[in-house]
Amino acid sequence: MSELSGLLISESSVAKHAADILRELINQHTDWGIFLSSSQSYDDFVKSPEGSVIMSICASCQNVLSACSSIPSEHILAVISDLFLKIGECSALFMRDIVLKLSLWMTNVDKDLHDVKYVQECLGSAVISMGPEKILLMIPISLDTKKKACLNTWLIPILKEYTIGGSLQFFVEHIVPLAKSIQEMCNRVHKSSTKKKLLSSVDGLWNLLPAFCHYPTDTAKNFDSLAKILLVKLKEDSSSHEHIAAAIKVLVSENSILKDNQEAENIQKTTGLTSNSFSIKSRVASYHYSQKIACRNVIALASGSMELFKSLIDIFFASPPEKRAYLKETIGCLASVLGSSNVQTFFSSSLTRLGLVDNNAGTEKIEHNVQLTDASDLGREVALDKLEEQRSMMMELATAFVGEADKYFIDIIFDYIRPYLSGSVGASLCEAYQTLSKILKGNSWFVFAQVDQLMNLLLGLESPVDLSILQCRFSCLHFLFVHLLKKNEEKANTKALLILNEIIRFLKDSKEEVRKLAYDTLLEISSSLKNSELAAPQSHHQLLFEMIMGYFSGSPPHIMSGAIAAMSLLIYKDADFYFCVPNLMQSVLVLLENKANEVIKATLGLIKVLVSCLPSTEIRKQLPDIINGILPWSSVRTIVEIVIRKCGIDSVLLVLPDKFKGFVKTITEQSQGKVNSKKTGRPERALEPADPSISALLDRKYSRLLKGTQAAKRKKDSSAHSGKSGQKLFLKRRKRKFEDGSLDGTSENPRRGHNQRKEPKIDRKNKRKRMHEKSVRGDRRV
Repeated sequence: MSELSGLLISESSVAKHAADILRELINQHTDWGIFLSSSQSYDDFVKSPEGSVIMSICASCQNVLSACSSIPSEHILAVISDLFLKIGECSALFMRDIVLKLSLWMTNVDKDLHDVKYVQECLGSAVISMGPEKILLMIPISLDTKKKACLNTWLIPILKEYTIGGSLQFFVEHIVPLAKSIQEMCNRVHKSSTKKKLLSSVDGLWNLLPAFCHYPTDTAKNFDSLAKILLVKLKEDSSSHEHIAAAIKVLVSENSILKDNQEAENIQKTTGLTSNSFSIKSRVASYHYSQKIACRNVIALASGSMELFKSLIDIFFASPPEKRAYLKETIGCLASVLGSSNVQTFFSSSLTRLGLVDNNAGTEKIEHNVQLTDASDLGREVALDKLEEQRSMMMELATAFVGEADKYFIDIIFDYIRPYLSGSVGASLCEAYQTLSKILKGNSWFVFAQVDQLMNLLLGLESPVDLSILQCRFSCLHFLFVHLLKKNEEKANTKALLILNEIIRFLKDSKEEVRKLAYDTLLEISSSLKNSELAAPQSHHQLLFEMIMGYFSGSPPHIMSGAIAAMSLLIYKDADFYFCVPNLMQSVLVLLENKANEVIKATLGLIKVLVSCLPSTEIRKQLPDIINGILPWSSVRTIVEIVIRKCGIDSVLLVLPDKFKGFVKTITEQSQGKVNSKKTGRPERALEPADPSISALLDRKYSRLLKGTQAAKRKKDSSAHSGKSGQKLFLKRRKRKFEDGSLDGTSENPRRGHNQRKEPKIDRKNKRKRMHEKSVRGDRRV
């Protein structure tokens, strides 16, 4: 072991190889469970064979550190980190000298972040393993009254990032008094630089509060004492609001998760720690942080949180909008443990106290009451602004309360927000939609109890100027649609179809941002349906696709093209949806017979997505229909190239009519030119029978679909797959024009350009006659 560990201070490649071997030995070939669960005393364990092995490994690591004249390499520190995590709490006994050695580098070396990064991570592993209390016993953060400085403050960021399973009592009895002492010293100091450093230390210590709330070991016993301190701090120091709110949120949410039996897999997610999952789970398990303990903690939190809840709401009403966001999250967490009846009582009394209870007369009567109480125009305007702000903030609180509200409380909230859902502007409308969206998300009973009223409130409205309002309304439509479709009844499906029609209507909006919101809503609906269980022999996705296909016939062109674009988007995101609808390709090809240009363009876009996403075997089955369907149209070069790549040129030629072979030959020649361009130093991939990757093409397609205009779309289609040599050929041909102004060889039309390029120049009369003959043969352009 000592010989192998000695290689850790060799050159980088040798040190890395030695570190990998040692880490494998530590992680895979040592039964750490033997001594972690041992009931032996420390002295007896040290004398045991297992203890001797551990002592030997730790001594070797310590010798390596002693041999380092500067900060150890990342390879050495990685081995020590693994050792900390595997030994766990016992590392406080076996690795104390290593911790002290690491602390010397943090104290004495110029703290360039790059230099000490791996030392910080290694000490972080020590914090996870043995806990913050034992680390602080070895390396105390203290106040030097003579130097008027706080010592070892470099440890604060490490504790903040890596603490888990600490003690609320330790924070209350040690961290808080230390912060208070430093604050008192700061008040007596006059030198600005010293005062600034001391204030930074005070803030740093209080910022440790959220870290000590990550699965603390004594929540049920010591939360009340912590809550009393926090109430005072909230009133005295406005700068502490954010980290106190974050700490309460962490404490409540993590216990609630464990109470609901969502254990190990959520621990790393809620803590944000990136360390070894074994160490985190064992750290929590070592303190018996079980579901039973979590339930006991939640009871303690509920009994001691009401005053904190009220204090945070008072701060919420006095705070600017940017500060209210994090306060609302914490208030919502506390509401979840306080119980629906307690929160409902508080909510109703707050509405009464603020004069916002008037569900029958609505907003107009409220504003009229304001006019009666203040005769001056200026006073009335100020009062109305204050009223608008208060009801908007109550709407925000209502959103936070919905999560754990019972049916009675949800009805009260809906009665409050309903008058504002009929408004057209203002922050209250946006908040009302957000509240309704949260109600709809988790309460299917409410959807079916209020479905007719909800449809009237959400459908047939114009696009608002404020896109955030439209986004919130789309969120409501999303959840309403999903609940109705899952019901899988004829009446519910009819209403769901009306919602889909509303979304498709916005797909054709003149504003790019509005169209993108509509597309995003479709994707969210698709994702929700994909994650849900089947409610009938037909899948929810199949029902969605059949609804969209219902627009493929008998709809106005702008609605039909919107439905086709919606289908394109869904299949682009998940090609498996193609198989939800039998004979989809045939149904799409029939759309090419439509007379509306916008329908033809949307259909060609859908065909491009289909041939891009589908496997070659599926394309070959319908290759004759695809080829004969698309070739009479212009702007299909990209589609033909994809088909050739995926099915092979030989398969395409077998089903290709003679009159189109010149067009396809041009494509293959230009693609071969891309291969030749490699000789000039610009690598291009040759045309192949099958293309294993088409993601770049799809990205271009949907950047146009979601963002581009029709002009940009035509431009990208005409320039797709053009290499360096192809661009030169394009520019050369562009200089030559027919007498009637048409470009020679630049059109993607299968008969225009390719055949004309080979003919001698003729007079204008014969030219027009020949063009007329081509149009009679059926040459069509979009």
